Amino acid sequence: MIKKLVYGLAIIAGLVSCNDDYTDWASPQSNDSKEPVDKIAFMVEPAVSAIDFVVETAENIQLFTTSLQDGQVSEYALTLSAEGKDKTAALSATAAGMVASTDLANAVAAIYGKSPEERTVAVEVAADVTVKTEDGSIITKKKASPFTLKVKLNTPLEYFLVGDVTSWADKSAKCMLYPQGDKKYAYTTDFTKTENGVQTAGNLKIWLGADIGNWDNCYGAESDGDNAVSGKLVSVNARAIACPEVGKFYKLEVDFSTNEYAWTELTDQAPESYTHISLIGDYNDWDTAGSEKDLEQITPHNWYIAGFEPGKDGVLKLRADHKWDISWGAATDNVTIADKNYLSLTTADGKNVVVPNGKYNVFFNDITGEVVFQTAE
Repeated sequence: MIKKLVYGLAIIAGLVSCNDDYTDWASPQSNDSKEPVDKIAFMVEPAVSAIDFVVETAENIQLFTTSLQDGQVSEYALTLSAEGKDKTAALSATAAGMVASTDLANAVAAIYGKSPEERTVAVEVAADVTVKTEDGSIITKKKASPFTLKVKLNTPLEYFLVGDVTSWADKSAKCMLYPQGDKKYAYTTDFTKTENGVQTAGNLKIWLGADIGNWDNCYGAESDGDNAVSGKLVSVNARAIACPEVGKFYKLEVDFSTNEYAWTELTDQAPESYTHISLIGDYNDWDTAGSEKDLEQITPHNWYIAGFEPGKDGVLKLRADHKWDISWGAATDNVTIADKNYLSLTTADGKNVVVPNGKYNVFFNDITGEVVFQTAE
């Protein structure tokens, strides 16, 4: 009787001492070896150190393997975190350490946003371990030391203007920055804000297309209203960038390889204005009787049409005011957007642009001749 009493007191003492180890006792027994379950060794070995979703196509990824001294696990709970980021993300892994690729990509995006830059996360693995004893089962919660994982998301490199000139978020999806190559982008317009007859320098920020609407993941300046002719972009606590001057046309150039931006004042401050910009070509049999597709002017000299569907493979051009006096085409023959979806068109003997059948959002600047055919869903 005394032995039973002492044994019971020892178990109660053990319960108190294991609280910090999150041990949940289904019934107050020890395991077969009489070794406390909270002392069971649990180790995690990373199976990969980096994942590039640009080339990784598997639906599931072997993220880690585990070494467990005793017991069984049905699944693992993962917590992803990153230095300097308040947000964490949770996902689950199978007993074999497999995670769904989509879940992992979404978890990284929840912390960093969807920018395709390589990101570093700490991965903490935890599990409820069930240990069978001679008198019942014991569940103990185990955690392993976090390991480091580098992840690059497969996100289209499309960036959009958001600011006074776009009525902020209202028209941002219609104002794509025009690719220049090598992670460089540009946008040309008069960025001036006019309110109640008063003109001020327009403020703006930049969104990655996949992050439109998420103000935590936009690019901007370090200080609000920075109107310097050049500067560094930041993506944490980003503030508004301001155009250097009021009432003038500027070209904003951004280099995302260095996160630098620069403003250039246009030499020609009186570019020709148009009432209409339209698409005309094989899709409508070059009909000039009103069936060509008009684009909408979103910001000064920047035009947009959503969901343009040619209906067949063919060629086309853009033209001004439903006339052939001013039209835009490729600089050479046989240029197709299947090779590159952005072009710089010319009004000087422009050639037809080859456009495969599909569905496109089209962005066009009538000053620079830049055009983008974005594949639409």
